[in-house]
Amino acid sequence: MDNSLKIIDMSEADLDTLTDAHMLAFKGYSNTKIGKNYVKKFLKWFVDYPEGIAIAAIYNSNEAGYVVGAPIGYQSKMNKDLMGTAVMGFITHPWVILNPKIVKIVGSRVGTLLNRKKYSKQSAQNDQGRTISLVGIAVSPEYGGLSIGSVLMDEFESRARVNGFETMRLSVYDDNNKALSLYKKSGWYELSRNDNTITLYKKINA
Repeated sequence: MDNSLKIIDMSEADLDTLTDAHMLAFKGYSNTKIGKNYVKKFLKWFVDYPEGIAIAAIYNSNEAGYVVGAPIGYQSKMNKDLMGTAVMGFITHPWVILNPKIVKIVGSRVGTLLNRKKYSKQSAQNDQGRTISLVGIAVSPEYGGLSIGSVLMDEFESRARVNGFETMRLSVYDDNNKALSLYKKSGWYELSRNDNTITLYKKINA
């Protein structure tokens, strides 16, 4: 690993810069459209979640990127905890309601809160062993080409393995070719497709 690059536990002190990195890396995507406040609270949720993994990449003393994740089953609590922030984001950015992709995502999350799509931790473990979801990863565009995303992925996998997880999962839009290329190079395999989202998995403690 480049001596200029350090991987650390994400802290609240990193959130402002990493929020900016997320806003740039995911410009035009759903959670950026409802504002920086939501993205910052989203990242902070993983910093605070006891079972979560929240890692920051520091390049030449600057926050360059992050990766966050949690055991499958986290979604209901996260959606509940962030619902107020999300609603405020829609109030302050009302035009995003016109985006059908965002409306669909909101409907799915409300459904989770109402237990129409209940997915318990136990059922997740019975699916493919104890599973952790890689929920978000981003590298600021100014640090592109330095393999920081690959280093973050490797560190996430290492921590997941140490914590006893057997399988990792993630979801990615099928038009995000850069991310898909990174995941496939890192040994992830396609599990399923749903509309324009691809779910990938990787066994790490077989």
